[in-house]
Amino acid sequence: MTTEKENKFYPPTNDVIFHRLFGAKGQEKTTKALLEGLLKREIKEVDVDRNVNLMREHHDDKLEIADVRATDSDKNEYILEMQNKTNSFLAKRFLSYGCKAYIAELKSSDDYSKLNKVVIVVLMMEKFPGLKKIQKYHTKWNFREEENPDIIITDDIEIHIFELQKYIKQREEGTIEPWLEFIVDPNGKEVQEAMKKYKTIQEAVNELNRLNANDEVRELAFYQDIARLDRNTELREAREEGMEQGMKQGKQEQKIDIAKKMLELNMDIEVIIKTTGLTREEIEKINI
Repeated sequence: MTTEKENKFYPPTNDVIFHRLFGAKGQEKTTKALLEGLLKREIKEVDVDRNVNLMREHHDDKLEIADVRATDSDKNEYILEMQNKTNSFLAKRFLSYGCKAYIAELKSSDDYSKLNKVVIVVLMMEKFPGLKKIQKYHTKWNFREEENPDIIITDDIEIHIFELQKYIKQREEGTIEPWLEFIVDPNGKEVQEAMKKYKTIQEAVNELNRLNANDEVRELAFYQDIARLDRNTELREAREEGMEQGMKQGKQEQKIDIAKKMLELNMDIEVIIKTTGLTREEIEKINI
């Protein structure tokens, strides 16, 4: 008898799937196409071989981990974040991402001319706090003068927020964005049409299907879903999968097992930390 876990198709909104689609080495062309499609600008070349761990000055500072970090040939940096849940601190979090990434490459011997642009792209499944009155699904944020909002003091840090619920509503009115369609409904008819026009969309769909056919990736994606659920939902899902007793007795062992499988897939250690909740030291002790 097959379970819901075995039958489930994991979409790009799952953190593990999102990272493998857009943050894994070899996916540069897909990431470039996504950024170009969302930002409506040409990007020469993209490198995704970036540590997703954002800089911290002291050992005990809060560890901040982005979903995907990429740079282009002009040394501009892009931070891609798939955000499934909303909270009141998101604006501060993403501003923190931008500021840390902005100064991360600056050495003590450098001057300020060495600082490069940072573009943060946030895909929100839930509504972003404070944007209820704004109807459009894509908002762009810079540092502006209060009484002269058309004047930007600098665009070196740029935040783009895509609210997917608003997009879905406006999609019904005829607004179609191929890459947003891929994120929210990868098996839908709009994506099927887009695959005929855009080779990169077709490649992304093929990769998504390959990831869903990989048992190890599916298991990691499943546990990532579980990690996002609240305690009551987590217990309910665990009972349905017959794992409740195992979770009580061996939750730490389960995390280590997940981490081991992620290491075998050569996934970045910072992604493993984010997915499992294990510390770097605990992960480094795991033998594969």
